[in-house]
Amino acid sequence: MHDTRDYPDAYLKYLEQFHKTRDFFECHELLEEHWKKHPGDPRGGLWVGLIQLAVGMYHHRRGNVRGALKMLRGAFRHLSGGDLAVLGIDGKKLLSLVHERIRKLEIDPAAEYRDLDIPLADAFLAKFAQPAADSRSLPPGILHRHKLRDRTDVVEARRAALEARKQTDRRGP
Repeated sequence: MHDTRDYPDAYLKYLEQFHKTRDFFECHELLEEHWKKHPGDPRGGLWVGLIQLAVGMYHHRRGNVRGALKMLRGAFRHLSGGDLAVLGIDGKKLLSLVHERIRKLEIDPAAEYRDLDIPLADAFLAKFAQPAADSRSLPPGILHRHKLRDRTDVVEARRAALEARKQTDRRGP
């Protein structure tokens, strides 16, 4: 029998957001923060895969098929490379669902968005995934949540990195 000590709090919150609210942007934020704070975590590849899964779903729901495919392919690669059972996930079913979504979008880029539930093998986790929300009933703010985010720190970090590269280029090898 599992309890919350078996799983990081960020992961449990991720599952809630993924299923109960379908706030995929928040899923990304939650797990990315956890992943960055625990660089040596042996489940790091799985965290990246779950982050990419949420971002891929976010993009697909918004109609950004190119972004969805890029993220879903990355999610598939990362999730295929680890033992999803350690996260209480039925890995075979999840990988099948992700692969099916990728193929559907490759065949028909205009394919209608449908919610995807992460198949959980650990009964303890079921309470973090029920009841699952239907994306058709979500508040509009969740659909374009990235536009509401204060990205000042990200923009500044990118500007500083670009400036550092320019300085390196000017100095030469």
